[in-house]
Amino acid sequence: MEDIKNLFMKKIFTVLFVIISVSLFCQAYHFNYYISYKNDYTRDRETSTAEFNQFVNTEDKSYSGRIVKGEKTKFGLQIIDYNNNISHYFDLKNNDFPIENKDFVYLRSVKIKETKTQFENELKRRFFRSELINDDGNMLNYRIQESKREGSKRSRATADVTFQRYKDDLSSVGLATLFDFQEISKKLSFHEKMIVSEGSIKFDQATVKIKLSSVENCEITLTVK
Repeated sequence: MEDIKNLFMKKIFTVLFVIISVSLFCQAYHFNYYISYKNDYTRDRETSTAEFNQFVNTEDKSYSGRIVKGEKTKFGLQIIDYNNNISHYFDLKNNDFPIENKDFVYLRSVKIKETKTQFENELKRRFFRSELINDDGNMLNYRIQESKREGSKRSRATADVTFQRYKDDLSSVGLATLFDFQEISKKLSFHEKMIVSEGSIKFDQATVKIKLSSVENCEITLTVK
């Protein structure tokens, strides 16, 4: 009788261990906005155009979701988890809003190069200052300059950015796209909620222009085991 009881307890502990292990190694990614920017890159009088489409979480910038080419579908999603140095890939069955959890089909996960050191180095060598040029009540025009040293008046890049006041703060999404700097929110922030409507930046004899194409509310949570 004691042996049966011990066997029963072992099975219970085994089940509990499996449940706890699965819970610990499951990672949930929540997105509450979809944002799309048109991007024009010009150098030597030649211009190339691209679309940057992504899902974002306004409360957590440790990961991002980028629309990429799908494997069995036209479009897919790549979730980049910067803290855990891993990318998760999904096919996207539906391209029209509203998009729901069921529209994503998990494909695989791939370890990526460690980003912590890269981000730390960028934070040490990239500095920004902003100047409000105009505020008409709804739209705000800022000039943003980037320099290599804090307090330096010599800029390595200058951007003219138009913001629109918005219900949530999405300003870092457009700025990260324009400056190609994922951690820009740690160096440049504003005292109100805004979204980048359009912007242009000049650096190294090249010009990048972005313009907001669409922004959509969504409630998507994807769990990877």
